[in-house]
Amino acid sequence: MPKLMLAMTTASEGVILRCSDCDQVFSPPPVPRGARPWTPDEAIVKLAAEFREHVEKVHRFPGRAA
Repeated sequence: MPKLMLAMTTASEGVILRCSDCDQVFSPPPVPRGARPWTPDEAIVKLAAEFREHVEKVHRFPGRAA
């Protein structure tokens, strides 16, 4: 089962994660213009949903190219 792994942290981008199976990069989505910044909890929820969708689409079937 793929896992999110820490790829790097940067001052401008914050935390950047990657998929352990295919190296796809994930970071919290951009904040809509005029909206307040994501709280850490909101960012985690959004990132987890994006990763879950990635796993379902890319890694669902064994042997499927990533």
